[in-house]
Amino acid sequence: MAGDYIPRSYTNLQQWLQIQQTDLAEVGATLGMTDTEQAAYLASVQRLLDKVVPIVDLTHQLDQLKADFDAILAAEVPTLHLHVRRLKTHAGYTPSIGLRMHWVGERHEIDPEASQPVIIATTLGLRVRIEGTKPGFEAVNVYMRRKGEVTWVQIAVRKRRYPIYDEIPPLNLDIPEIREYLCRGVVDDEEIGLPSPVVEAVVAR
Repeated sequence: MAGDYIPRSYTNLQQWLQIQQTDLAEVGATLGMTDTEQAAYLASVQRLLDKVVPIVDLTHQLDQLKADFDAILAAEVPTLHLHVRRLKTHAGYTPSIGLRMHWVGERHEIDPEASQPVIIATTLGLRVRIEGTKPGFEAVNVYMRRKGEVTWVQIAVRKRRYPIYDEIPPLNLDIPEIREYLCRGVVDDEEIGLPSPVVEAVVAR
């Protein structure tokens, strides 16, 4: 969007627009805006609000639905693997059944010595959008650390699709924060292959 003072994230943009809507009458009068100018300004604000409010509402609903998903996935996937492993030892099991039920992993396509995911990180205000490729891997685990730190923190577990968002707030909102990211490929719940090259993003409001 034009102008650094106009936020890029949906939530921050909604808050910014609501301030415009609430305070423009007083500020506009102080700064000599005509009624026509104020009406045009507020019309633009309202058109944006009409779009962004439902997006923010849906985003919050999605965040609530996803809040415990990783924990549930971590708890249930081993049980599914246990059953599938037993079923694949049955005398009636055939490769065609494995293909039909999508019980066949992609481990055969991976060269552990050479295969690695590739990611890019794009700053969106206080969020970082992570996209990339996962050649041959079922999923990826994503790690982050602040520049200068030694320890990597896992921020995403067994993600099968991009984009992935880092929404961890910076330690100090007034100081730009340089972050480093890498990801590792996952097959059958195990990290395998080489880690991705480390990429950087600057988080700042």
